[in-house]
Amino acid sequence: MGQGQGSSMGMMSGEHMPERMQRMHEKMQQARETKDPEKRRELMQEHMKTMRGAMQEMHGGMAHRKEGGSKQSDMPMEQRMQRMEQHMQMMQGMMQQMMERESLEK
Repeated sequence: MGQGQGSSMGMMSGEHMPERMQRMHEKMQQARETKDPEKRRELMQEHMKTMRGAMQEMHGGMAHRKEGGSKQSDMPMEQRMQRMEQHMQMMQGMMQQMMERESLEK
C-alpha cells in the first residue's frame, strides 16, 4: 500500500481511502482513551501520518485526472454526482478528524 498513490480511477475510488479513514478514527479513539501523555503523543503522531497519507492520496487522484486520466467530462452525470458526493464525505470526515485532533492537543 503506497502512501500518496491514487488508484487508476483517481481519489474517489481509491482503495486505500476507507482503510485510512478507519485507521484515523481508531487512532483518535485510542488517543481519547489513554491517560498516558506520551502514548497520546505517539498516537497523535500516527494519526497525523495517516491523515497526511490520505491527503496525498486525494491530491494524487486530482492530479491524475488533470493529466488526462478518468476525465469527469467523459462520465455520465450520475457518476460525476456520485464522485462529488464521495469527495464531500471524505472532506467532511477529514475536517472532523482535524477538529477532534485540535481538541485533544489542548
